[in-house]
Amino acid sequence: MITESGRIVRREGAVAWVEASSRRDCPRCAEGKGCGGGLLGRWLGKRLHLVQAADPAFHPEGSWVELGLEDSALLKAALGLYLPPLLGLVAGSSLAHAMGLSEWLLILAGVAGFALGLLAARRLSRGLGDRPAFLPRVIRRLPGPPPGCVRDLSA
Repeated sequence: MITESGRIVRREGAVAWVEASSRRDCPRCAEGKGCGGGLLGRWLGKRLHLVQAADPAFHPEGSWVELGLEDSALLKAALGLYLPPLLGLVAGSSLAHAMGLSEWLLILAGVAGFALGLLAARRLSRGLGDRPAFLPRVIRRLPGPPPGCVRDLSA
């Protein structure tokens, strides 16, 4: 299970909106020496850190919680998003090659197959957010900010 900690900032029934903390607060990312999450976080702003999670225990806003997502759900989502464009690229260029088309048409067919794969992945991804298996859930309430939290998220 993949876990992440954060603070509940908003509630909508049994769903909590959690502001994830560890990626944004990683000292190496803040220095620009990490994996790039800090740079991506500055570029995308809050969209990268606000997560919708199932919370059947109804923890109050402001609570620090630990979220969990099953490994298999992440694997299935990754396959559903990355595999269609890749298969479209290979299928488009292979089909053009089998037809004996020129190199430029082969490249164009590969790009067209990739674009169709992107559209298929987008269509698949729209349905994933509504399925409970792909929604992280609150595992437990934490007594406070996680260790190593550089700054207070309540500000």
